Amino acid sequence: MRAVERVLSEEWQGYVTDTDHDPEDVAEAVAPFGLEWPGLAPVVPGPWADADAPALKVLAEVVEWQRRQHAECAGDEARGVFGGQEEFALRRPYRSAEIPALFEERGPGFAFPYDASDLVAVLASWEERFGTRLVGLAPHRLIVSVAARVRTIAEAERIAVEHFAFSPDTIVQDDDEVLSAHAANQVLGRDVWSFWWD
Repeated sequence: MRAVERVLSEEWQGYVTDTDHDPEDVAEAVAPFGLEWPGLAPVVPGPWADADAPALKVLAEVVEWQRRQHAECAGDEARGVFGGQEEFALRRPYRSAEIPALFEERGPGFAFPYDASDLVAVLASWEERFGTRLVGLAPHRLIVSVAARVRTIAEAERIAVEHFAFSPDTIVQDDDEVLSAHAANQVLGRDVWSFWWD
């Protein structure tokens, strides 16, 4: 656990101490927690579903989401509006130990906010505590399925701490804007966690 604790605590402290961020906005974003790193969330109590079954279900949903995005992009291009068609759905669910090989497969041009070892540390910990599987990956996006459904807002808020440390943009630049809303809307009872970086 020490590797993931180091990665996430450093990311948390880096964000909350960044002088580019308004201190009041930061305090509001991380409430009900303070600016000090609150620590890792505990394991979600079982019993869980088998992690592979929900992973296949979520992957099918991610593939459909990607298909719809591509269709929308095609419609935009027909009207002369050009954007990118990001490929993020993976061929199958991946375990954390497979991440280095996946990065290697993507080639040296694959840029991601975390290096493979730090990403493995985070995903291995989530796999152990929450039954996650990696189902989507692109340079600015990561999607995992979740076998351990979170049942209480207190559990969700502790996990949202880790989400905030891992990808602040996912919270502060999205509709939820603050950790507590992200916990209620994107963690509580959900079988998928989606992250993006600006």
